Amino acid sequence: MIKFSLQCENGHEFESWFSDSEAFNAQSEKHLISCPLCTSTNIKKALMTPNISKKKSNKLSDFPAPELASKRREALALASQFVERIKKITDDVGDKFPEEARKIHYEEAPARPIWGTASPEEAKELIEEGIDVIPVPFSPKDQN
Repeated sequence: MIKFSLQCENGHEFESWFSDSEAFNAQSEKHLISCPLCTSTNIKKALMTPNISKKKSNKLSDFPAPELASKRREALALASQFVERIKKITDDVGDKFPEEARKIHYEEAPARPIWGTASPEEAKELIEEGIDVIPVPFSPKDQN
């Protein structure tokens, strides 16, 4: 798996994981990658900074508690907004996601964007079959 920094035509930057560079290219050509903020499918790789070790530590414990709490709230709010946007534009197939994704891929069911759950192993199998899968974060309220 590889994480790419991405940017839409409107300048919004976000990150996403892919099995390899070819998977990104294939999904991008089919316009399957969309900006979580504006839903644009005109996506390109953004400049990435290399992860070079620094002498200064960036451990969570190095941040002051109020700043850490603020960053956590901000991250959870963004994740929640992203998940809500995804839910609005997809059909929820629940734990039948792997089965339904295969049916769509093999044209046994109508093509449409779907949302659901899959184990890491199931997601890996789908990717290995050439089925496009995009992991989506969940919000705390989704756990209930």
